[in-house]
Amino acid sequence: MILELDCYRSLLESTKNLVYVDYLTIAPWNRRSIENPPMYKSVGSSLLKLAIEHSFDLDYKGRIDLHSLPGAENFHRKFGMVDLGYDSNK
Repeated sequence: MILELDCYRSLLESTKNLVYVDYLTIAPWNRRSIENPPMYKSVGSSLLKLAIEHSFDLDYKGRIDLHSLPGAENFHRKFGMVDLGYDSNK
């Protein structure tokens, strides 16, 4: 996971900073489609929770942002993330 900590503002609250998750992935052999059951569970969830914790540590109130790959939207919705649509800049 790669986090950008000081560069982004919220699209929902333009005066508020947030933590941007620039890159988040798990090892391919830990994906259910390859290894069922996976060797380790909840790795992606743990990484996303860490990003949220960083946001709280920076007094950003848990605000994070990321651009989801197709097929990962439902995973992010489990964390209460909102789909703001396609971003031509990413």
